[in-house]
Formats: sequence, C-alpha cells, structure tokens
Amino acid sequence: MLKNGSVTTVQMPKQPVGLQFNANISPSRLNIVTRTEGQISIYPAFYIVKGIVDQNGNQLYSVKFVPNVIEVNQQGNVTYLSDKPLYIWLNNNQWKEDFSSSVNQQLHHN
Repeated sequence: MLKNGSVTTVQMPKQPVGLQFNANISPSRLNIVTRTEGQISIYPAFYIVKGIVDQNGNQLYSVKFVPNVIEVNQQGNVTYLSDKPLYIWLNNNQWKEDFSSSVNQQLHHN
C-alpha cells in the first residue's frame, strides 16, 4: 500500500500544550518493528482542536483528520503521504478484518 503514496506537505494547526486524556483518542496505528530501521508507526494524520466549554465548565476538544493523508513516524522523523486507499484502510479499521482473517486462516491451516 505504501508504494502508491506520494510525499506531501501538511500544515498542522498548533496543538494545545499539556493535554492529558484518560483514553486513547488517536486513530489506529500500524506499528512495524524492523531490525535495521527500528519502529515505524503509520496512521491517519490527525490533530486536536479546542472546542466549546460545556455547561459544567469543562473544556472540550475534538480530533480532526487530514483527509487522505497518512503520517509515517520513524523514530520521531515524520513524513506525510497522500494515500487514499491506505488512509481508508486505517481510518475505517479495515485492518482489523484483514488481520483477524489472516490469523484465523493460519490457525485453521496448522
């Protein structure tokens, strides 16, 4: 899938500083560990935006995605790729079907 992507430039909005969430708010990540390149994380490019304050005085935030753009993070070095099929595959959690299908097939063939 990565062979179809093309390097692109993304101007991400300034992110709020010091935020901590009690749950995972980021999209699914495909993590690959290699012997020579270390860990590579691939996921839909996203950012966090400050929203409204609710009736209880809590500041709300939301996650926004950069359409059809994948972030490739290799040990802190970030590259953005324009790759619609991979973006859809990751963002819609289609990877779960592909991986669970292949694991089930391996279990049944062994």
